Amino acid sequence: MKSAIVLTFHGVVRSDSSVPLTLTSAELEYTVSASSFEQFIRQIPAHASCTVKDWKTIDIDRAIILTFDDGFISDYYTVYPLLKKYKLRGTFFVTVSNIGLDNYCNYDQLHEMLNGGMEIASHGMTHQFLTLMTYQAACTEICGSKAELEKELKYPVSSFAAVGGHYKKWMLQAAQRAGYSSFATMIPGKSIARDEFVVLKRNHIKIHHTLDYFKKTIGADTGIMFKNKMRYHFLNLTKRTVGYNRYDQIKHAIRKYRQLSHSA
Repeated sequence: MKSAIVLTFHGVVRSDSSVPLTLTSAELEYTVSASSFEQFIRQIPAHASCTVKDWKTIDIDRAIILTFDDGFISDYYTVYPLLKKYKLRGTFFVTVSNIGLDNYCNYDQLHEMLNGGMEIASHGMTHQFLTLMTYQAACTEICGSKAELEKELKYPVSSFAAVGGHYKKWMLQAAQRAGYSSFATMIPGKSIARDEFVVLKRNHIKIHHTLDYFKKTIGADTGIMFKNKMRYHFLNLTKRTVGYNRYDQIKHAIRKYRQLSHSA
């Protein structure tokens, strides 16, 4: 049975201004520097790297899959060249409504990445939590985004990532009916390819994570995996209790307070 450690990145920022990337304070928490990112991916053997789409068709016992959410412009100008440099591949989950806007990749850039061996996948239509939508609206996010990407890219889109990793069980069935072969969550841990349709577990890499942490994560360190799993379930319970939007408001207020305290 095949397994994989799936990693999730968002923006990758450079120390110079050659790739302008405007991020909110909340988004910055989920970024890494270009130098750290390069240090990280140098730890990944090229033979172990694949896309989500190709994972089940290649002969790798434990794959390491790099995924990137949101479709930030840094995916094209920073991430993509580094992946090519180290002969690695990645899956890029893009939000359809953001394609071509400032800060985000356009279709020409996505085409180039696709032709360069990367996978372009869906992160929905409008970057909203599916769990806060009506049944019909959530189906549109899942199915409509696939149809739009396939129309523009002329390429079968087979992977979907729910915003925030939040989902309900019926959404897995909706994604499978739409023709996806994988559904990416943000539950940490090791992913196992048991069936044709795979629910991916993904391990978030953030701004504060060190090289040692990254090495332990790709090595499926038992302690790291257990700690992250417990943290995920605690935070998810908290979000469900107070509400996802309310949780984000509280988190934003705490972050703003800390910033003011540091500047005082």
